[in-house]
Amino acid sequence: MAKPKVSEEERAALAQKLDDELDCFMDELAQRKQTEGTPKKPFNFDEWCKEIDQHPAFMTDLKAGADGEHSEFIQALQAMKYDDGETEEDRQLTAEGHKNEGNKHFKLKKYRWAITAYTNGVKVMCTNKKLNAVLYANRAAANRYLGNLRSVIRDCVIACKFDPTNGKAVVRCAECFVELGYGREAVDWINKCLPHLAKPIEGVDDSTWQSQVKQLREISSVAIKKQEEQEKDERKEKLLKKKDDQKKMAYMKAFKERNLKFQPRLHYDVVDLFDWSHLSVQLAQIQTDSMVHLDKAGHLHWPILLQYPEHGQTDMLSDCWELSELKRVVKCCLETPEEWGRHIHYKMSDVRFFVVLDVYDDIVVKEVSGNDKIKSILQTKDYKITWGLPVIQVYNTAYAKKSLELLENGRFRVK
Repeated sequence: MAKPKVSEEERAALAQKLDDELDCFMDELAQRKQTEGTPKKPFNFDEWCKEIDQHPAFMTDLKAGADGEHSEFIQALQAMKYDDGETEEDRQLTAEGHKNEGNKHFKLKKYRWAITAYTNGVKVMCTNKKLNAVLYANRAAANRYLGNLRSVIRDCVIACKFDPTNGKAVVRCAECFVELGYGREAVDWINKCLPHLAKPIEGVDDSTWQSQVKQLREISSVAIKKQEEQEKDERKEKLLKKKDDQKKMAYMKAFKERNLKFQPRLHYDVVDLFDWSHLSVQLAQIQTDSMVHLDKAGHLHWPILLQYPEHGQTDMLSDCWELSELKRVVKCCLETPEEWGRHIHYKMSDVRFFVVLDVYDDIVVKEVSGNDKIKSILQTKDYKITWGLPVIQVYNTAYAKKSLELLENGRFRVK
């Protein structure tokens, strides 16, 4: 069966798609985040290369699907590669032309233009491995001048996949690892690549080859020191994480024992999913962040927001011990004179307290007693602590009677 023809527009679109997918693929490998509950794996060049080999751009064995046919993407790649309209020699000449154009821009310090030219050369996808290695290595050099260090590392890795003896790519990648503070990765990279540069390289004069090997050994010395610093920082970070995890587990245990509900939901069983930011209170009324505190005796101390629906006002209370009665917590605040008349409108003998419930209905509140302890109030059925901040509404008796409709069990619907 004849291979399908590919038009110039289709070729360009497919080449762009492949380049974009490769960029995305490499970026994902380079910045792959730690899997939840799984320790972060150290950089491993061999493993990275194996993953790169899984991309269609590097596959040597294109396995067919269950139906015996290759995917549409692979078929299009094959069609483009074997299109009778352009020979491999033509493609190589085209790639050479883009390389030469990029070199001219590079010499004129027009690095972005150079990158575009080298990228166009890569998109040709000729079979000359040395040429492909040079295109990627040169694009890495241009990105180096623009400060795109991760892009440099990506292109150098690919260049060395095409040609492990490309000394410029090897050295440049090692330099970027060191500059980014990745000492261990730099050492691994150098140890992996040095054997390929152990003897003179065809097409490279001895002085250049020896200079590259010397550079790598010098970088290796710096990288080893960086690696020691990196390992020291990792030990310190590990110790800090251990302490933080212990603190998290103590809070998780306290919340779980009290059967407290939070919005956003807090995880009580997986320490790595427990997020402090969900407890950090950030409001204009307070200059610094506030958060619930667990004391040495195992008691919680809460920030509490008082709301006065009738007047649209609020008060922020801090360090409210959970075993304190609500009336003792709010008494001082209500009796303190305030410009809007809080001390006039809300007398301890004439106030009622409510919490808003999380129910699928109109706004529903539950009345709590001033004699209740903070701990029991926060355990109210259907009540959730939002972003680490308990909220208690304060009504005077007359306003509560006017604005609330009794439902049952001390629950009211806000009119």
